[in-house]
Amino acid sequence: MEKSWSPNAKRIVAIGSIIALYLLISRVSDILPPLCVTIILSYFLSPIANFLSTRLRLNRTLVVVIIYLVLIAIIITLPALLIPPLIAQIESFLEGLPELIQELGELYKQPLAIGDFTLDLRDVY
Repeated sequence: MEKSWSPNAKRIVAIGSIIALYLLISRVSDILPPLCVTIILSYFLSPIANFLSTRLRLNRTLVVVIIYLVLIAIIITLPALLIPPLIAQIESFLEGLPELIQELGELYKQPLAIGDFTLDLRDVY
């Protein structure tokens, strides 16, 4: 014969579980973000590792190491390739900024007319 839990016992267990979960999360909160990234990364890279290990007939550990080395190389190379053109674009924008401001000032000197509505933009400028 089974005895069911009383409502008070259920409440105590639920509150105790919530408190224990909170304490656990607060203790491991520093490692949760890297752990989540690792889980997501392994989820997406596992099929690639399976495919390469069967196709190349290599040990799965070796394939995983190769995949991680390729990812690290990509992570290091991308900023090296993208930052110099970005800096050049920003410098070009900053050089042309005074002209853009001048053209914007010229635009604001004239009232803006849309149909019967006229808006004087000199106060805004």
